[in-house]
Amino acid sequence: MKKHFSVLAPLILIACTPETVAPPPALQGTVWVAEEIDRAPVVDNTQVTIQFMDEGRIAGRGGCNNYFGGYTLDATAVEIGQIGATKMACDGPVMQQEDKFFTLLAQIKGYAISGDGVLNLRADDGRTIRFKAERKE
Repeated sequence: MKKHFSVLAPLILIACTPETVAPPPALQGTVWVAEEIDRAPVVDNTQVTIQFMDEGRIAGRGGCNNYFGGYTLDATAVEIGQIGATKMACDGPVMQQEDKFFTLLAQIKGYAISGDGVLNLRADDGRTIRFKAERKE
């Protein structure tokens, strides 16, 4: 009696194996890069970031200037304290974006991280800042 082996069996097993889905990034310790500020895309060639660090401190880049401040956090509520920033000047659109970002950041009251790794910071009036986790290359 001849034995027949199928080369398809391993492929079928691989195809049926469930994908491992990475959990969304944590709020704290992740560098978040803004994609939209109040539904407007971030100005080309600028980087607006935020990082929630231990001991209630935040830091990041507003598009032109570096900034720092404090925050309080519980479950899905986050409140940003007063922001301090460097005082460099940039082109008009970049400065306008940064002013808008800092103004909205001071009004943030809540956050949510979606399964696909999008962080939405939201103000009570519904305006949001949308971020993605910085990619590590």
